[in-house]
Amino acid sequence: GARLAEFNGSKSLSCLVSTMLRSNPDLPEAHRLRGWYDNGGANMETVNISARSGGQSGGSGEWITFSEADARKLGTGEKGDYFTLVGVLTYMFADNAIYKACPQEQCNKKLVDQENGLFRCEKCNREYPNYKYRLLLGANVSDPTGDQRITAFNEAAETILGHSAADIGRMSEYDKNAYTQLFEEVKFKTFVFNFRTKMETYSDEAKLKTTVMSAKPVDYKDANAKLVKSIMALSGVQL
Repeated sequence: GARLAEFNGSKSLSCLVSTMLRSNPDLPEAHRLRGWYDNGGANMETVNISARSGGQSGGSGEWITFSEADARKLGTGEKGDYFTLVGVLTYMFADNAIYKACPQEQCNKKLVDQENGLFRCEKCNREYPNYKYRLLLGANVSDPTGDQRITAFNEAAETILGHSAADIGRMSEYDKNAYTQLFEEVKFKTFVFNFRTKMETYSDEAKLKTTVMSAKPVDYKDANAKLVKSIMALSGVQL
């Protein structure tokens, strides 16, 4: 048999360890299906029965893997998709993780250092003597099925790194060793990530962009309960 799963209204079938695939089996149902296919079924327009709603956050609380996200083609719709995954931070791009941003509350534009004690915001078209620090963290996240480049903006990055952007900014300015050590300490930590993924085009090349909407340390009691539930669904065993 196969495992039927549903996420955000999108249904998928996954093979099990016990699954056997047979080509053109000698069964009445298979003969009827083959007859339909050969008599016009092959030319019919494909209809999506998943009722998938891109841009909607999954309400089921289901954790999936990178391979499952890929199999479901998450991110290929117009609005993008959300999914939750338990992953390990395997690499972080520390060199460009912090920047000086416009001090205005509603503006996070990166400032241009005028080298005269002032910083210019091109968006606001103004110069300021002060600034605020913002995080823009690029990283690689891995799970047992794959690896993906992700981006975490300020609030999510603060959660991952365990420090405020202001503190990290001061480290980058005045204590490079502490700054470097901070990223080393977080490397290989496991988090429950909520991602938004969407296909975007850069230089005429389509690439999947995955953004961290939230991240939190793993609650292993909750994680174990979810694993047991998945094992029961796969094996058909009731505990």
